[in-house]
Amino acid sequence: MKKMIFILLLLIFLKNMIIAHPHVFIETRADFVFQKNVLRGITVIWKFDILFSNRVIMQCDLNRDKKFNTKEIAKVFKGFFFRLKHYNYFTHIWINNVYKGHLAVSNFKAIINNDRRVTYKFFITINNLAGINKKTLKLMYKDKTNFVAFYAGKSSFKIKGAKAGSVKAFNNKRAQYQLEY
Repeated sequence: MKKMIFILLLLIFLKNMIIAHPHVFIETRADFVFQKNVLRGITVIWKFDILFSNRVIMQCDLNRDKKFNTKEIAKVFKGFFFRLKHYNYFTHIWINNVYKGHLAVSNFKAIINNDRRVTYKFFITINNLAGINKKTLKLMYKDKTNFVAFYAGKSSFKIKGAKAGSVKAFNNKRAQYQLEY
């Protein structure tokens, strides 16, 4: 009887593991953009795995020239990127431990790289930070369904436009970042 219960529990556990696994892998980079020492936004760069990239290319590179033109980028946006709005673009930001939802995203671009991997590049605007002296920003990419896995690339973040030494940045291989400025 104990053996039957063990096997049943094992099957239930394995079933859940099989269902919840990543189907898409994304290498991330975040460029934190400052203007007059105030964070204005984050340029997000996602480089996709080859399987997902092939799917996007097959459906959106209509003229098969291995480049996305304006019309094809619009097709990528509508067919693949736009629906991520419902998941806050898998991007979670806290400023001074206050969660910032409903992100304002602009300047979406899709690129086919020489290695045939697709890259998305987009900008997240950060507002209303002037007047707050010391800030801590935490950024994390996370898909709660576990169908998308994020990892930090070799050059996973940059600081642009900030006075030298005014920003401390930390990251780890799980695509989580923290700024103190």
